[in-house]
Amino acid sequence: MDYSYGAQIDHGGPEAFAEGLRAVWRNTAGACANDARLVIRFGGISDRAVEPLGIIKASLRDSGWRIQTVHPAGTAKAGKRQAETFLRRAAKPRIEYDLWACVA
Repeated sequence: MDYSYGAQIDHGGPEAFAEGLRAVWRNTAGACANDARLVIRFGGISDRAVEPLGIIKASLRDSGWRIQTVHPAGTAKAGKRQAETFLRRAAKPRIEYDLWACVA
């Protein structure tokens, strides 16, 4: 099944995904005031063996935003994910991160 749709962010790998996010961040930075702040909660999905923190940091390089603070935000487990109701064996949720950035 082909789930692609036009101009969506490429999910072909961590580098491609980070590059797609970088384009979003650049567009956002270009439309923001000089004192704007960007706050992101970012995590990963259990079936991908990638490091979410590395991806989000890579996406912000040369994007017009400068990272100020990063904090672990726990997992989605506390939110009692709907998947737990429907799956026989739910995967362990991955840690999420809260990241604050300012216009560079």
